[in-house]
Order: sequence, then C-alpha cells, then structure tokens
Amino acid sequence: MKELGFTEEERELLYSYFGGEPGYLIQAKSHRNELQKWCEGILRLRTTEVLRLIKKDKRILDVLKEFKENEEIEVLEIDELTRTLIRANILFYDPLTGILRPQGRLELNAIRKALSLL
Repeated sequence: MKELGFTEEERELLYSYFGGEPGYLIQAKSHRNELQKWCEGILRLRTTEVLRLIKKDKRILDVLKEFKENEEIEVLEIDELTRTLIRANILFYDPLTGILRPQGRLELNAIRKALSLL
C-alpha cells in the first residue's frame, strides 16, 4: 500500500476494511479524496449481500454466527448451507486443513455487521 502512495492513516483504514485484497487497494487509489465514504459503501454493499442470503434461508445464520467471535473455524464436512456461502464468495474452505473462513477481511466485516443488524 505504501507503493501506491497511501499515507499511514489511509493504509490502516484500508487494512481494517479489506486486509490485503489487491483489487480493492487498487480501486481505492481512485477514491482517495473520499476514502472513508468509499470504504463504508463497499462494506454496506457486501453486508446487504450477506443479509439477502440470510433472508433466503434463515439457517445460514447458524453458519455465520460462528464468525462473530472467530476468524476461522475447523469443520469436518461442508453442508449445503455452507456450500451456498462458498459459492457466493462469502466463505472459503480449505480442504487440506479443514478450515472454513471468510473470503477476506471485507466479508468478515460484512458478516459481523449483518449479525449486529439482526
């Protein structure tokens, strides 16, 4: 992020929303004059997507609640609800380690925001 010319404050803001997701960091460069507002808008959009999935099937809430306190969880098998979240790029499953986690920092933030709104 330093190479893209972001200040320390901007880097901290971007990391808190997106982690090291290169696509968002590159986009952020063109939104520097309204960076906070842009970050909030992207989070709001992703949170809405999570809420839509929950509305379609309330049982998805049980899967997502695991991420209220945890950044990743160990699972032995993937059920259909979890597959839905993986297909929607909300969650990522690593079959080698058996770890299920949000796709990125943005998705973790969106999950936690959605849970706080319910």
